[in-house]
Amino acid sequence: MYPLAQVVGHVRYHSETEDDHGNPVARFHPERSRMVYGYGPRVVSTEPGGTQVIEGLDMFAPSFPVDHRDRFIVEGRLHAVEGDISDWTHGPFGFKPGQVIHLKRVEGGT
Repeated sequence: MYPLAQVVGHVRYHSETEDDHGNPVARFHPERSRMVYGYGPRVVSTEPGGTQVIEGLDMFAPSFPVDHRDRFIVEGRLHAVEGDISDWTHGPFGFKPGQVIHLKRVEGGT
């Protein structure tokens, strides 16, 4: 169909433990390489006062499971999944190109 042109790291979320208050403690599986079609910038914004930069990235990928708590490593930078995955596999003609995964990376600030 389309060439898988880029390699990214996929760090899948899982939680097996709880803290002293019974809340799940975030744990992640080891990084796994994934082939994707590509990625591109979405939005770059700054926090009022200029102490934080938020970079958005849209990644175009074949269908594979993605949890909203997963992380991706793109060009050596860690990005979090942001919002819902855009699933493009339910069209009327059997064409199933994949999904768009919305990512963000926050730099600076506290």
